[in-house]
Amino acid sequence: FDSATRVVMTSLQAYEGKSKAQTEDDLIAKVRLYRILADISRDAEDQEGLIASLQKARHLQKTILNSGRGAMTGERLREQTKVATELCYDLGNAHSSDLEASRQFYDLALQHDEGHKKSLITLAKISLAQGEVERCEQQCAQLLQVDPDNKEALSMLADIIFRKGELDSAAKCFQQLLQRCPTEFNALSRLIDLLRRGGEID
Repeated sequence: FDSATRVVMTSLQAYEGKSKAQTEDDLIAKVRLYRILADISRDAEDQEGLIASLQKARHLQKTILNSGRGAMTGERLREQTKVATELCYDLGNAHSSDLEASRQFYDLALQHDEGHKKSLITLAKISLAQGEVERCEQQCAQLLQVDPDNKEALSMLADIIFRKGELDSAAKCFQQLLQRCPTEFNALSRLIDLLRRGGEID
């Protein structure tokens, strides 16, 4: 890990030592290097280094987007917005021991991309774990608009509706889940129970 870190740091120092003002391409390259440094820290289980590298990359990425938003082509802007989204998501994961900080970063990811699947499903899981059922339901519904076949969102939504006593709606959710994932035996068991309650099977 030390040798890999030295190689990346040498590359970063080369950019810092440039006499001319750094171009947009320079900043993009530095973001890539900080993301590599974050990966090295993650593999080395260096949480402090991981967060520091991701924060530096995010700060640079904000500069890239703010300075280039008017001049970037559509494709380049989409690429750089995706990088900003992933950096916020990665920071959310890196702060998993602090739910509030974690949530803030996932919310920031959604500001860049309101349909970011990984942020939506993670936020829904956090909401459910915290007993915030309505919030979880909204997040699952938002995710299913983007990804109608999302197994985890369908499963959580069906379970929430079941708890609320809306048995017909819950049965439809479990049926939809089973159409996508026929081997989801827990969903099958819940559906059979619901159908029995409704008198549709003996």
